[in-house]
Amino acid sequence: MDISQFNPGMELKEKNHLSVSRTRKEPGVVCQMPKMFIFSDELPGWDKTEIWNYTTRRMDACFVMTRIEVRKGGGTMTPVNNGCENFFYVVSGTVTVSLPTKKCRLEKDGYCWIPPQMNFEMSQEEEETATVLWIKKIYEPLEGIAVPEAASGNAKNLKAEESTAEFTKECLPASSDFGFDMSVNILIYYPGVTSERTEVHMSAHGAYILEGRGDLAVNGTHYEAHENDYFYIAPCAPHYTAAYAPKPLCILLFEEVNRDYAL
Repeated sequence: MDISQFNPGMELKEKNHLSVSRTRKEPGVVCQMPKMFIFSDELPGWDKTEIWNYTTRRMDACFVMTRIEVRKGGGTMTPVNNGCENFFYVVSGTVTVSLPTKKCRLEKDGYCWIPPQMNFEMSQEEEETATVLWIKKIYEPLEGIAVPEAASGNAKNLKAEESTAEFTKECLPASSDFGFDMSVNILIYYPGVTSERTEVHMSAHGAYILEGRGDLAVNGTHYEAHENDYFYIAPCAPHYTAAYAPKPLCILLFEEVNRDYAL
């Protein structure tokens, strides 16, 4: 039997599919960006660092989400203060994030939230190139509520809270601290599990597939999701998730939370 095409782990191989792409864009609804089909840029002010832009204000989004890859000896050239709140999540490799108040060594699944107006630096001294997700957003202060201090941790050490569909790991304590105007959660769907219902709400989403494969249905259209895919889901777009075998589907999900909407 010819097993040259046998693929028990359902690994996606699309490097050479030059005219076929799972990339999709429906303005005002969804944008799917498989890793293989996005061009990178050098990141100004950073050394030995490439950036892949996923979501920006040009998509009418309220946040920016990117993936950066930092080679050995790379990182910021000078302290960065972009006026935003910043969140980093390490997909692979190791980086060090230096703040005025602390220094965070972030290994795989490590993360760090940096308050607005705080300087930060990032460095990378390992042989393995580090892959890091970077989310930034203009912080919305809330009267009478203090801006949280810088926070860091590792998703491996977070307790997964079970719901009727998925398990959730909360990187930021946004559900208990109104100081946070964004949430970043790890959603874990085991094979065969689907969302308990189709969701529709005002929050935009940035969803990065950390592991596994599944189906994201948005506005009635089904999108096949694989590891390292990115999805931007616009406000009010109906959506639900289903996980395929053989591994759990793990999604890093950004949402805007804890704020009223201005007229």
